[in-house]
Formats: sequence, structure tokens, C-alpha cells
Amino acid sequence: MMFDEPTFLPADISRVLVVEDDEVDFRHARRLLHEVFGSDLKLDWAQGVESAIDYVNTGDHDVYIIDYHLGGQTGLELMNELASPHRSGVVIFLTGIESPQVDRTIARAGASDYLIKSEVTAALLERSIRYGLAMEQRKSALHTEAAELRAAKARIEEQTEEYISIAEDLAATQHRLQQAFARVEESESKYRFLAEHDNLTRLPNRAFFTRFIEEELSKAAANGTGVALILLDLDRFKAINDNLGHPAGDALLVDTARRLVTALRDCDLAARLGGDEFGVFVTNLAGRADAVAIADRIIDAFSESRDSVDQRMSTSASLGIAFADDADSTFETLFRNADTALYEVKRSGRGTYQIFDEQLDRKLRREEELRSGLPSALKNGDLFLEYQPQVSATDGAVSALEALLRWRHPKYGVLAASEFIPYLEKSFTDNSVTGWVLEEACRQARQLNDTMGFDAPIAINISPIELRNPDFATLVQGTLLKTGLDPRSLEIEITEGSLLDHIGYVRDNIETLSALGIRIALDDFGTGFSSFAHIRMLPVDKLKIDRSFVLNMQRSRKDVAVVLATISLANALHVPVVAEGIETKDAVAFLGGETNLHLQGFHIGKPLPANALSAWLSGRPTAPTRQRAAPRTAQEP
Repeated sequence: MMFDEPTFLPADISRVLVVEDDEVDFRHARRLLHEVFGSDLKLDWAQGVESAIDYVNTGDHDVYIIDYHLGGQTGLELMNELASPHRSGVVIFLTGIESPQVDRTIARAGASDYLIKSEVTAALLERSIRYGLAMEQRKSALHTEAAELRAAKARIEEQTEEYISIAEDLAATQHRLQQAFARVEESESKYRFLAEHDNLTRLPNRAFFTRFIEEELSKAAANGTGVALILLDLDRFKAINDNLGHPAGDALLVDTARRLVTALRDCDLAARLGGDEFGVFVTNLAGRADAVAIADRIIDAFSESRDSVDQRMSTSASLGIAFADDADSTFETLFRNADTALYEVKRSGRGTYQIFDEQLDRKLRREEELRSGLPSALKNGDLFLEYQPQVSATDGAVSALEALLRWRHPKYGVLAASEFIPYLEKSFTDNSVTGWVLEEACRQARQLNDTMGFDAPIAINISPIELRNPDFATLVQGTLLKTGLDPRSLEIEITEGSLLDHIGYVRDNIETLSALGIRIALDDFGTGFSSFAHIRMLPVDKLKIDRSFVLNMQRSRKDVAVVLATISLANALHVPVVAEGIETKDAVAFLGGETNLHLQGFHIGKPLPANALSAWLSGRPTAPTRQRAAPRTAQEP
């Protein structure tokens, strides 16, 4: 049975209480609330449970936004205060991480919704509040009708003896009472449906899905039957939602639910868990092949024509599958394993499925060891730098040294940056490691200049996350002042992908650093959009051709064409080029005659620790950099 979409508007909200112990998170929540309801919204802020209770007891609020973690307490301790029958309001919890256990706890406590801080947008917050208000009104209406009916029943029972002789009237009254209770039962059935199902897709929601799985796991353990959990994410959903709008995104979710249900057996259950995430629990499995067959049907269902929706919304689905392999399997374990498999398939290639198994578990355990060990690596001195030279293709003069971050891991030995940088970016919320790399490289560059007169720059790779930090340029300036290094002896390497998002902060940082005399190199060129507009719009001093093209020159004419075309166009723009991946003398012979070209690779020089640089550089010519022209400014498009 279908129900009307909630029609509550933001104007219905007059007073909101935010319970948040972190001022930065409060400011972020306040900005989103003002974006949804306007700056006239009356907003109260409590930084702890006690102060929040005072607010709750002294005034009614329409909405309560509560941080799950409040110092040594949790926001759940407010639920008893908010559970008063004389008090109403939408309760939405915020948390920094997604946890099925926290999700279940919050749902059982009676909260309206549970949102992940890093995923909250103004539109998502408005929708959550809007649906919460709808549920509160429906609940209130149901309670009011039930109270009225109970009162009517009490009056009838009091008057039964007085009107016992009026049989026809009593029969009619009893009939009306039966009809009234039937309406109550129907209302309660509607409320239960709303409480257990997603309002948009009409599929079961996360709370119902969780209870169903817990019950089925117990049955499977007793009966010895096979069960599995499949988690599903839509590929490109965020882009579709952002580019075509939320109504289009909602239509895609409804269509997804329809396709999902048609691909399942009667004994399987599909649910919408939130956003574009869906879950499928499959039962009565004779073996793993049965679950794989269902996964294949789901993937095939998404490849069918979408006659009912805009073709621009065509998308695929990525699936993570986890089996309950023993009687001790729990919902938390099953969900974690399926989510892990889903993350792996989205990272390695979308539009297919991944089964959680021992091999994947070992791989992820290693990743977790690296992730958990990173916070102490810098503190213990386990991180260090090596330097790989770049030389001129015409005269062999050293034109730069690229600083490469390494980790001396106690279990896995020396790790290259590519093996742990992804975890570094996810594990650290500050720029302590970046600051250390900058200071160590600048200190070493200054020492080489003082002791050997080495004048070529030290090149440092900077992640997109750092470039989007509005304080990054200030960090670099402070490091240069601290180490006394001439800005012209520092080169910042950025990837083309870092220019695609948050271009405002990125551009500001790049232009500020270039104005100081710091060189800007565009790394991995050829693997992204390869847009020469970036060179024209930004003060780029150097291009680095991705090593994959250089390594394949002897096997691929196309790669040769890419390398030579990049060199030619860069020369026309008066921008030097670095060819990475020079591993053989043949590559040197092939590119050695190119002007304005520099070479980097194991054949030129392997990465060296700082204490070996002086010996390697001794007697080698250096291409001067401090005498270069004033920093090149970006051209306006």
C-alpha cells in the first residue's frame, strides 16, 4: 500500500538543539541548518549531556541533532529525557564512522535517523528531518486517535448497564466500536510498515533487515542450511545525483529496488540500507554457487534497458558477498565481511562482485596493520627519505632530486610510499607527516647547497588532500623560513587529478607558492585528462610524463607517439619535460637527443638515502636553477 510523500517544509522548523562537543563539527552542522532553514532559525548548542538536559527541560525543540560520541558519554543518554510523552521532536544522531552495531543501538533507542558526518549534505539533512517530522506527526495522530477510542470504549462500558435494555442501540454502538478498532489496527499496521520500510523504495529498511538476518542466522545454524549477505552499491550514483538532481536520483533508487526484487527468489530479502546502498540476504543455499548465480542475475538486471528512466541515469552495480561459514557467525561479522568485499570490488573494478575469503582477509589484515601502525611510524623515526636524480638528456647535468618517502616497517621491511600513502591520507587528519617530509627534504637540500654548492631543486610529491588545505602554502613558507632554504631550490610535484576538485584552494596554493619562486611540476602527465589548459591556466614549470608510457616505448608505437607529442607540445609552451621510467640504455639513446628533456629512472640513478647523496653527486655537473627567470604567472583563460 502506498502513502503520500511527506509535505513538511523547512518553514515548519522554529527551534533546533545541537548537542556536539566539537566546535568545528557544530559550526559545520550550523552551516548546513542555516542553508536549509535560513539564518533566522533559532539554534541552541549544548556541548555535553548535562547542558543538553537543561535545554531539554527548559524548552521544546522541533529537532534534536545529537553527536553519538560526547566525551566519555554517548548521546543515547539523552533519549530517556526526550522520551517524555509530553515532548515531541525529531532526533537525529551524527557519528564520525559507520558502524552496524551503533546503527542498531540508535534505531532501538527510537531515534529518527543516523547520519555519517563526512557524508552529510544540506539536502540529506533536510530530507532526514522532513521524513522524521512526517513520522512524528503520523505517530502523534495515531496516539490521539487511539486515546480517543479508548476513552469512547470506557464511556460505553460505563453506560452499558444503564442502556442494557436498549439492545438495538447497544448493538449499533458495538458495531461502531468494532469498526473503530479496525481502523486502529489498520493505523497501527500502517505505522509498523512505515517504521520497518524505506519511504522511497518501499523496501525493508536497515532496522528490519538487521532483525531478519539475526533470526535467519539462528535458523541456519540450527538447520545446517547455507546463507549469505550481499551488499550492493550503485556505481556513479553521486555524479548522477549531483548532475541531474535529487528527483532523478530518487527515480534511479526506485528503479534499482524494482530490478533488485525481480532478480531474487521468493526466499530472499532485499532492503535499502541508506543512500545508494542496498542489501540482499539469500537463504537455503546448497553451496556458494547458488549465491554467485543470484549475484550474476542482479548484475544482469542492471544491464537491461532502462525504459522507465532517463538513459543518462544508466549505471552498474558493485556487489560484496559474505557467507555465514559457521554456527558462530553474527550479523556484525557478516556485514563487516560483505562491506569489506564491496570496498575491494569498488577499488579494483566496478560493475562486478567480490567474495570475502581467506585470501582477501589476509590482504586486508596486512592493510590494517599498515594503517594502524602509521600513527607511531613518524614518532618512532621509522619514516625516512630517499632521493632519485633527474638529469638533462643533453649533457647529463643533475637538474633535480626527487624526495621519495619510505617506511622501515618492523615486520614487512622497507616499504615504498605507494604501499602506505593511501592509508596515510585516510589515517591522519593533520599535516604532521607532510610537514616532516617538507622540513627533512628542505634541510637536506640546504645542507647539500652549503657543503657542495648543489643548486638543483629538491622535488616533493604533494597529495591532493594537502593541496586542498587552505593553509598549505603557509606551511611551506614556514618550512622555508625555518630551514633557510631558497624557495627556488624547492619543487612541488602535483598530479593532474588534484586539479579536478576544490580548484579554488588548489589554484590559490599553487599561485602563492609559485610567486615565492617555488617550482611547480605536473606529475603523471598522460594518465588523466592530459589537458594543456592546466599548463596555460596555472604556473606549471615542468611536465613529468608517466613512467608507463616510457617503459612501453619499445613495444608500443602509440606510447612512443604520446611521449614525443608531449615533448613537442611542451617545448612549444617552453615547459621542461621529465621522462620517468628510464630503465635501459636504449631508452636513453632514444630520448637522449631531445632538447629541454630530463630523464629519471633506475638506469639514471636509483633512489639513494641522504647519507649517500654527497658521494653520488661528487664531480657531477648540476643544472643551475636559482638564475632562472622570475616565476611564470598563470594566463587567464
